[in-house]
Amino acid sequence: MTTIDNLPKDVRAYIYQNTNDLEARLLPNSQLSVMVIETNKKDNFKVKFTLTSPEFAVDATGTADNPFDAVKEAKDKMYTFLGDVKAELAGDKNFVTPLTLH
Repeated sequence: MTTIDNLPKDVRAYIYQNTNDLEARLLPNSQLSVMVIETNKKDNFKVKFTLTSPEFAVDATGTADNPFDAVKEAKDKMYTFLGDVKAELAGDKNFVTPLTLH
């Protein structure tokens, strides 16, 4: 089983840096978690950011040959979602709300 403690220090630091970037955009009463998922493929990394709030939960998943690209992909998807939510709250009519971002 892969846990954050089993990852190299530079990967852990990159995950923490990216979660900190996202936390600045979080909605009130929401929480962000990160999961590194083992895959059966050699040299394939899957990272999932999960945003939970009292009203909903959203997953943003990134998959790549290295953990840095997987984290970046998941972060970018979550960042876009958070921007869409903020736009909707501000009255933008082009808002789309997926529950899972792949």
